[in-house]
Amino acid sequence: MRGAHCWTDHRLVVIKLNLRLPRPCRSERSKQIRLNLELLQDTNTMVKYAETLSTVLQPLDPKSGEINTVWESLSSHVLDTAKSTLCLRVRKHKDWFDDNDGVLTDAINKHRMLLKQHSKTHQSGSVKELRHSDLELRKLARQAKDKWWQEKARQMQCVVKRQLKTKEPNLTTTKQQKK
Repeated sequence: MRGAHCWTDHRLVVIKLNLRLPRPCRSERSKQIRLNLELLQDTNTMVKYAETLSTVLQPLDPKSGEINTVWESLSSHVLDTAKSTLCLRVRKHKDWFDDNDGVLTDAINKHRMLLKQHSKTHQSGSVKELRHSDLELRKLARQAKDKWWQEKARQMQCVVKRQLKTKEPNLTTTKQQKK
């Protein structure tokens, strides 16, 4: 019965939960294509793209067939023409990442392969390999980054030394004491 005893109306309830939420489902759509659109600023490239696009689209008849099939063929033709004329945008890496470093790129490729393999099979053995590959990749990346920072610091020290030599600061200044 409510209100008979005020202290019974409000009791503290403590619950310990071990909640595990499932990961959100990701759609199976492909990655977005990134074209090098800066090339369109060049008039020669723009003219070439327009010509190839017009030759590719001439045989298409938009009035025939279903709308979905016409749209799919139109979009695929436009994308294929753009890929061939404009090329894909080159991914820019961080300053410390060297594309010519064979060990690091091999480790990245191995890790990507293991990720794809694990996403298809979900085996427990592949988890151990994946973790080991991840640790190795992090170690190699940290070494490359540290090496880059050391080289950058050495370059900055050389620049500062050159500036100090040209300015010739007076380092022998003394404080005059009151007598």
